[in-house]
Amino acid sequence: MRYHFGPFILDTDKVVLIDGNDLVPLTRKRYDILLMLVTNAGRLLTKNEILQQVWPDQDVEEGNLSNQIHSIRRLLRDDPRNPTVIITVQGFGYRFQPEVTVVNDSVTPPVAEVNTGRLDEMSRNKQVWLIVAGLLAILLIAAIIGVLVLVRSQRLASWEMPLPIQLTAYPGVEQYPALSPDGHFIAYTWDGGDINNRDIYIQQTNGGKQVRVTTNPGADLQPVWSPDGLQLAFQRVDEKAGSPNHLIIVPTLGGPERELARVDGGLDWSPDGKKLVVTGLAGAGGGMGLFIISVDGFVRQQITRQDAAGTIYDSTPRFSPDGRSVAFLRSKGNEDNHVTIVDLASGQIRELTKERYLIQPGSLSWDTDGTKILFISRQGGPGQLYQVGLNGDKATPVSSVPVPITSFSIERNGALLAYTSEVIDFRIEVYNLSSQKDQPCVINSTRADNFPQLSPDGSQLVFGSDRSGWDEIYQVNADCSKVRQLTNFRELGVGSPRWSPDGTRIVFDRRNRGDSDIYTIDLNGAQTARVSDSIGSNVLPFWAPGGEWIYYSSNRAIPRTAYQTWKVRVSGGEAVIVTPPGTNTRTCPILSPDGKTLYHSRNNRLVQFDLATGTESEVVELANLYVDRNWDIGKDAIYFFHYEAGPASSIERLDLRTRRITTLGRVVEATANGLYSLTVARDERRYAVSRPYVGLSDIMLVKNWR
Repeated sequence: MRYHFGPFILDTDKVVLIDGNDLVPLTRKRYDILLMLVTNAGRLLTKNEILQQVWPDQDVEEGNLSNQIHSIRRLLRDDPRNPTVIITVQGFGYRFQPEVTVVNDSVTPPVAEVNTGRLDEMSRNKQVWLIVAGLLAILLIAAIIGVLVLVRSQRLASWEMPLPIQLTAYPGVEQYPALSPDGHFIAYTWDGGDINNRDIYIQQTNGGKQVRVTTNPGADLQPVWSPDGLQLAFQRVDEKAGSPNHLIIVPTLGGPERELARVDGGLDWSPDGKKLVVTGLAGAGGGMGLFIISVDGFVRQQITRQDAAGTIYDSTPRFSPDGRSVAFLRSKGNEDNHVTIVDLASGQIRELTKERYLIQPGSLSWDTDGTKILFISRQGGPGQLYQVGLNGDKATPVSSVPVPITSFSIERNGALLAYTSEVIDFRIEVYNLSSQKDQPCVINSTRADNFPQLSPDGSQLVFGSDRSGWDEIYQVNADCSKVRQLTNFRELGVGSPRWSPDGTRIVFDRRNRGDSDIYTIDLNGAQTARVSDSIGSNVLPFWAPGGEWIYYSSNRAIPRTAYQTWKVRVSGGEAVIVTPPGTNTRTCPILSPDGKTLYHSRNNRLVQFDLATGTESEVVELANLYVDRNWDIGKDAIYFFHYEAGPASSIERLDLRTRRITTLGRVVEATANGLYSLTVARDERRYAVSRPYVGLSDIMLVKNWR
């Protein structure tokens, strides 16, 4: 059966969803849910009906079904704010709205019978002629049908893609899949449904329950199997923010952990099982670059070096199958990552990718035959798997792997590929304190909507979103009505918008051709102007209270290892340094309304820098509070998000004159560290937050993916 609705075809013979000529990747559960909705189009299906049919032998919560419906809507381009395809009937279930046309390919149309009339009234010659003509007609029809069948089979064959198998479907986020050398097991990290802790788990690739390997409160990342499959190496994030990670080895069958070194990131195991390659090495003889460490921890060899200016950063090292080379990602200054190879015998370094591919950090692997290198590119929007040969020809997409993916692993024999399928939807909630309603209005799409900032008069917001497939700046009324796109760059890396003091222009950062610079735009979406001079990475701009200067964070000072705050006149001119070298104001710098104090976040704690004296100190009242980006500066107060136990958390206000803290309002269903940004109107009548609304990351397995 083939079910047609809109531009889509759900083919039950091929078990695929087709959008025009493109195959839409569906997990088995999402296919089952969509098939149930489509075959019952127009009828209300209760949640219990769907749960009992799709999960007949499992106890599954309604939240799992809601997340699956959200993902299906995203694939069908159905706006969750105003759905027209899958309608939610609150308290009951779902109804599939579009008209569905059904085509049964197994039924052959009847062939019309030919009435020859009375043969005895025809002459023998005419009789023979009619028989010959009839035979020719039958042969012609058969030939046409044969051609149509061949064309249809070839067309369906072009849609053929190995169907992914869902290995994990736990609440929360599963990441960093690593297939064992024999392909029988997979290791990965899971947060247990709580984003504050990530541990390593192992399970069989043919099913079965997961086995927990680590239990440390620290976040465990990037598991890698030893070639014999008996050990796992991984990195553990140190409890003190900004400290090097712990490089640890643990037996897969159980046993004590063993720490080898403190490193910056990146990890792979050599084919002979005797060495590990990492990014950055702390301690004597260490530094930035790539290092090889023996499994006993005693032998350490640096294979790439960071330049004196600190503009080169190497990451994601991967041993070649023969162990003679290491592939890695190299970025220069603020350029995109490029696939690069270092020959371990000669030390020769060769860059493979010359073009801009927007390579996903952490995504790199050798093909099993050692002739190609695979990586994930975001140049078309979603993450897609690409491959490039060692001769450095143009990279090509691997069409047999579904998109989007965020990380992947290939089994040693090459038959299995595991990848993560991730959906994280940030939405903006605007709370009106002058209203008696507890519920906020919501700005949402099937993509990430974040970085909100209320206008000076509190009547509008600007925010960043990738709802078009690209990062752009949007404007919306404070009651969440009339969303309007301001920029149309069709690029990734546009964001951090902020209003001018008079509410007539927006300043934002934009990454163009590898450089981050500061731009302004008026509310008509016209008169875009660049105000920074493309030296270094220039990000996170904000206006000075008087409106004549724009401040921003930049690593333009040599060596480019830290960010200082700089300022430049809106009318143009030379940039002026505000905070001296040695300081680091990389995260969320904001100037106080009187222009005397610069606030910023360091190690997730709020810090204040006195511009007159050059002294820096932590804000005493918030000394033990995790702030990240969840704070804002008003006329006489600091607003911040205070996490509490239970389903609600509060927005609080620190009065800068009295130093008293009061509660401004509450946010329902907030999770620890779940907010991405906070903005408060000057009159304190409205505040807005952006937070993850849906966060899912499951691990999928593709067999015979080539």
